[in-house]
Amino acid sequence: MIGSPDPLAVSGNIVSAGSSTVFPLAERIAERYQNEGFGGDITIDSIGSGAGFERFCVAAETDVSNASRAIRA
Repeated sequence: MIGSPDPLAVSGNIVSAGSSTVFPLAERIAERYQNEGFGGDITIDSIGSGAGFERFCVAAETDVSNASRAIRA
């Protein structure tokens, strides 16, 4: 993938959460990343943009926030 870290150089697991609209794209990107050699687990939770922002910005429970809208204050 252009612009993404080398999957072989990344360790650990990846947790992503957010928009149900973005979920199919996130699944495809995760699949491709694993096909390119990423050895960890990738979890993607479809919980809505607002809840995804909450888990990323407030609770610090995710590595990636998937959103179909801009973040609000």
